[in-house]
This record gives sequence, structure tokens and C-alpha cells, in this order.
Amino acid sequence: MTKTHHKLVLWLLIILLIITTSLLDLTGVVRWWWVDQDKHFHLILFALFIVVTQLLFTHLSLVKISLITFGLGLLIELLQLLLTNGNRRFDIYDVAFNIIGIALGLFILLVYRGKTMSN
Repeated sequence: MTKTHHKLVLWLLIILLIITTSLLDLTGVVRWWWVDQDKHFHLILFALFIVVTQLLFTHLSLVKISLITFGLGLLIELLQLLLTNGNRRFDIYDVAFNIIGIALGLFILLVYRGKTMSN
């Protein structure tokens, strides 16, 4: 297996982990203060996912990575709507915070690129 295949497998495992944990019923698992505070998690997760994807696949443009990440967020929300019997739900605010996370990840990458290009 080539290095590219290893990267792809790792990336797909990350996606599978994100989707799987997004579909779990966390009622009773999370503390009361975390209820409806998961937006911060969406923001951080999607910012990190953008950065990790760019690090793994440097040949992909930031536009493609952003579209892939946005698509993943929509897929997760739709799967929650269709597969979780109401214990998880489609939330437009989750989508909004996914987008903010994407923007944050892009900002981090652009700042990093700017610093490496100036050195």
C-alpha cells in the first residue's frame, strides 16, 4: 500500500469516526451544562478537519476541501434527521457553526501559509 493509500485510509477512518459519533444518542452521557453548547464542538471539529485534510492532501485546493467539509456536515445533519429516531436532530445552527468552523480552519491555513512563505 502506498503512502497516498495510507493517507486516504486514515482520512476515511476520521470521517467514519465523526459520522458514527454524530449519530450516537448522548442523552444522559453529557452533562446538563453541555446541552445545546455543542456548537463550540462543531466549530472546533470542522476547523480541525479542514486543517487535517489539507495536511493529508496538499494537492487539493482549499475550495475543494471546503466543499467536501461542508458536504460532510450536511451529510451528518441529514443522517441525524433520517436515522436517529428523534434523539438527534437536524439543526440549522449546527450547519451554521460548521460553516464558521470551516472559515476558521481556512483562516488558520492561510495564516500558516503566509508565515511559511515569508520565511
